[in-house]
Amino acid sequence: MALQRVATAEAVPAEQRLVLFMEPRFLRGAALTAQGAFWGAVACLREGLASRLGAVMFRPYGFAVLAEALTRQGEHAPSLAAVREGMEEQAETGALRWRSELQRLEGVALIGLNRLDEGQSALDEGQSALDEALRIARRQQAEAYELRAATSLARLGRAGSAR
Repeated sequence: MALQRVATAEAVPAEQRLVLFMEPRFLRGAALTAQGAFWGAVACLREGLASRLGAVMFRPYGFAVLAEALTRQGEHAPSLAAVREGMEEQAETGALRWRSELQRLEGVALIGLNRLDEGQSALDEGQSALDEALRIARRQQAEAYELRAATSLARLGRAGSAR
């Protein structure tokens, strides 16, 4: 259903010769990620980020969705790289709407790297990033992002107590 709506959203501007405000491959990548089609999502998002179509202010969102897809397929180092690129884009553009989500994804990626490397520093950095994501979401009054950060922190706490 979501992919059908994205296809429709792509077709109308093409027919009417309108400029798209947001790169449609970001939306397609988000829909594919939600469906669990991570490889397709990653390819679609990378194409979208390479195209530079649409408003620059939505590029951090594209990096956030890319980081989410990479994390969900267990590729934590590339996910961390995508998060950091998204954070750089935010710094350049001042579009901080996805700051909390990028911070959360940084924490999740660092924690994932910790599981691979068994290093305490990555775990500590990951928890700090999640704490910061929670603070940012509260400051922005972004309840959905606050819930995502709190859930990630709870998962970290549950995993820590299982050891």
